[in-house]
Amino acid sequence: MTALPGDDWSLTFVGGDTRTGPLGTSMRDVIGLAGEGDPRVVLGESVSRERLAGLVAEHDVVVLPSLWECWPYAALDALHLNRPVLATPTGGFVEMIRPGAGGWLTRGTSVDDVEDGLRRVLEGARELSAHLPVTVLHQPNAGLGAARNFGIRQCRGRYILPLDSDNMVEPEFVARCLALLEARDELAFVTAWSRYIDEDGEPRSGRVDVGYQPFGNVGAANAESNVSGDAGCSRRRGSPTPRSSRATRTGISTVSSSARGAGGRSSPSGCCATGCAPIP
Repeated sequence: MTALPGDDWSLTFVGGDTRTGPLGTSMRDVIGLAGEGDPRVVLGESVSRERLAGLVAEHDVVVLPSLWECWPYAALDALHLNRPVLATPTGGFVEMIRPGAGGWLTRGTSVDDVEDGLRRVLEGARELSAHLPVTVLHQPNAGLGAARNFGIRQCRGRYILPLDSDNMVEPEFVARCLALLEARDELAFVTAWSRYIDEDGEPRSGRVDVGYQPFGNVGAANAESNVSGDAGCSRRRGSPTPRSSRATRTGISTVSSSARGAGGRSSPSGCCATGCAPIP
C-alpha cells in the first residue's frame, strides 16, 4: 500500500486484532510494520457499530478485501451510508456491487489485485478532479433545507445555483440567469418553470406547456423557510431574499429538455425573476 504514489490520499484500518498474521502472529503488528513511517496510513482501533457509521461518513471509499465471503453486511452498511465500495470479487460482493455505480471490484483477491484496484480508483478520482473540480461536503442528516444551506455557506463564487440531483438545466439556463442578475440589481434571484420528462427527455404528459411552477405550491411557511418546491434558481452569494415576493411568469420558453431520468425535472431555457418584465 505504501508504494501508491501521491500524498492526496489516506488509508484508515479499522477492526480488532486477530492472530491471523504469518505463523499465527498479530495481524495488527504486521499491518503496523508495513505502514510504519507512512503518515498516509492510519492504524485505527476496534470501534462500535454506532461509531463505525460516523467513521465511514468521514471517508470517501470503503475498501473490503476478502478471500471468501457470504453476504457481507459491512458492504451493505457502506452502501447504505452512500459510500462506494472497493472489494474483491468473492461471495456476495459480486451481486451487491455494480462496478461504476455502487463501487468497484478488483480483478482478483491477491495483494497486487487490491493495490491495482486502489490505484485505479485514485487515478479516476484525480482525472475527474482535473476535468471537473468539485468539493464533496458531508454533515449529519438534518433535512433538505439544512443540507442546501450548509452547501451555500461554503460557496466562494459570486453567484449560486442550487440544483437537485434529479434535475438538469438547459445549456443556456445559467447564462440567461446571470445576464438578468447583472443587468438588474433589484432582482433577488432568477428561476424558471420546470418540465417533467422521461428517460428520453420528452415531456411525460406529451405536452410542452405542462410543467412544475416554482411558485405553484406556496404555503404560509414558505415566507420563512425552504419547506417545499424546487430551489433551482440563480442568485448572488450573500444577497438577501425578500420575505415575500412575486414572480412574473412570462417569457417562459418551451424548448425540449435533454435531461434523463424518469420523473426527473428539467429547467427550460426561459427564466422568471422576482418583479422582472417579460424576457426578450
